[in-house]
Amino acid sequence: MQIISRRSFLKQSACTLLTTSAIMNTLFHLKGIGSALAANCGPIPDYKSLVCVFMRGGNDTHNLLTPISGPNRTHYDAGRGVLALPAGGLLALAPATYADGSAYGLNPVLSGIKPIFDAGHLAMVANVGTLVVPTTKALYTANAVPLPSQLFSHSDQQVQWQSSLPDQPFTTGWGGRMADLLVSANSALGAEISISMTLAGLNNFQVGVATAPYAVSTTGSVPLSGYGPAYTNALNSDGTYKSNNQGARLQAFRDLMAMGNPNLMQGAYASVVNRAYDADQLLTAALTSITVTTPFPASNLGAQLGMVAKLIAAREKLCQKRQIFFVVLDGFDTHDNQNGTHDALLIELNAALASFYDATVELGVQNQVTTFGASDFSRTLTPNKSDPTTAGSDHAWGTHMFVMGGAVNGGDIYGQIPSLLVNGPDDVNTSNGRGRYIPTTSVDEYAATLAKWFGVTGSNLDIVFPNLSRFPQPDLGFMA
Repeated sequence: MQIISRRSFLKQSACTLLTTSAIMNTLFHLKGIGSALAANCGPIPDYKSLVCVFMRGGNDTHNLLTPISGPNRTHYDAGRGVLALPAGGLLALAPATYADGSAYGLNPVLSGIKPIFDAGHLAMVANVGTLVVPTTKALYTANAVPLPSQLFSHSDQQVQWQSSLPDQPFTTGWGGRMADLLVSANSALGAEISISMTLAGLNNFQVGVATAPYAVSTTGSVPLSGYGPAYTNALNSDGTYKSNNQGARLQAFRDLMAMGNPNLMQGAYASVVNRAYDADQLLTAALTSITVTTPFPASNLGAQLGMVAKLIAAREKLCQKRQIFFVVLDGFDTHDNQNGTHDALLIELNAALASFYDATVELGVQNQVTTFGASDFSRTLTPNKSDPTTAGSDHAWGTHMFVMGGAVNGGDIYGQIPSLLVNGPDDVNTSNGRGRYIPTTSVDEYAATLAKWFGVTGSNLDIVFPNLSRFPQPDLGFMA
């Protein structure tokens, strides 16, 4: 038996590690380069994407979809006070007279999306909200039905909107459950990036069992920091490491992440980092040649939806037959100064949505992309102050939503608009009269209509929406 010294053993071991490291990293980079070169699936039949625009804070939809005339205009004027929008300035919508005998219009700042409604590609869905079972005022008052936990709480209602399960502890979102069922369509094409992409960081909507959202910034993928844009300070053009500090540091970091680890948490961390690195390389390569000429507004939501448009344009390079996006517009918790704040938010929403729809037309996918609104809740009809410069509204329940896209049966208002009579048949406040209206459409019904169009059918709808069978309309009809 040959006996070697400790020094010789360490020297040989070091050489072996370096050789193994070099081989492993060559394989990693060849894999990345191969993916980037191969990831072009050409035309993808039956492509579809869903884009969730979450209006965080509780959008006051009484000043989004507003009565122009009829009984509800009378109730609106009586209850809305200093927050009321003049009837004459509203953008009138079809039908000219809704089922309740009132006419309705959009806030005048929504002039960019009004033509999309008129063209039949945008619909309004009335009075949507979290419900455990169908609920009336009589049942609510008698405490005869289970209610969503922590009603009127921002954090709880955001989670419940995104999970569609207000009677269960959170585990997954309805977007994540859809992704779990449909990701195989992407996998069959060789897709290596998640079916779910978020421009707004962590969210509950896209959490699945087998899938997780991939976070993207408004400028593209999020690389490891400290190595320059697209790792140009650390990598040569052929993917090999540069002979500088950044190159050595990146190589060492990748070596560490490539090592096997018996610790489950450390191993999971390494797996996530490796996937993120590979996805960054792939997405950066895919977006390099993508151009969307439609101008987007210089706003946060405009930037988010502008990147969504580019990711849709890159669908063939990413081999994605299905895509689920999540974007956020913050600031809707308008307890104060609502008249100015809310209009500014709707101006941003209007411009970003109009540009995004135009971008889908430019890309020829307007019939394959559906954009829909979501929010914590609406707000009280009554103001909380009498001063028009400082008054706001408080947390409520049922809220009106928009759905936009070429596959939308638009130009109409779906669902049931409640009576806006304060202390009336739909107002849960029986003592102080604030105008908190019980939803007449559940999140389950609203979301299931979208999911069915997206490709979730049959018994799979019950997997995504376990409570759906409790409600009468699993398909509200606003999707073609």
